[in-house]
Amino acid sequence: MTLKTLAAASCLSMAMATAALAAPVNFNFSFTDGTNTITGLIEGLDSDGLGQAASMITVNGVFDTYVFGPGDFSFNSIDVSGSMLDPDTIFVRGTISTSTVAQADFFLFPSSGGELFESLADFTRVETFNPTWTFTATPVSSVPLPAGGFLLLSGLGGVAALNRRKKRAA
Repeated sequence: MTLKTLAAASCLSMAMATAALAAPVNFNFSFTDGTNTITGLIEGLDSDGLGQAASMITVNGVFDTYVFGPGDFSFNSIDVSGSMLDPDTIFVRGTISTSTVAQADFFLFPSSGGELFESLADFTRVETFNPTWTFTATPVSSVPLPAGGFLLLSGLGGVAALNRRKKRAA
């Protein structure tokens, strides 16, 4: 096998492997009831896929910031197509407690929109509700391109050095 063949095969396999992976994408969201504005971040979704579960959702509420992980959701299903999130396919419900809040219930549903119920230990409760919400997509690069290029070049350089060493020994 010649060095040219090996280099061509390496480049082709890297290109095919990269094209086969769906790029991860995060979504910022917000909704307001006119008094309170709730913002947050949905993380861990692929750019294409139906019924995906977010790995983490961060919600900035009135009293606290809540980080919902896999164990905090009773529903967690989101459809993403071409890095676009369809609000009519989101079904998320999570419940969490923090040191500040006795219980926070977070909902994103097509029929009711976005809701965040925050309850303090003294029964003070704030509900922020809006039947519409906004989303913006933030693509996430899983492997920084400069690092990937450096790794490819160093690997090919190593193969070339081994090939030269083998030719000298023969």
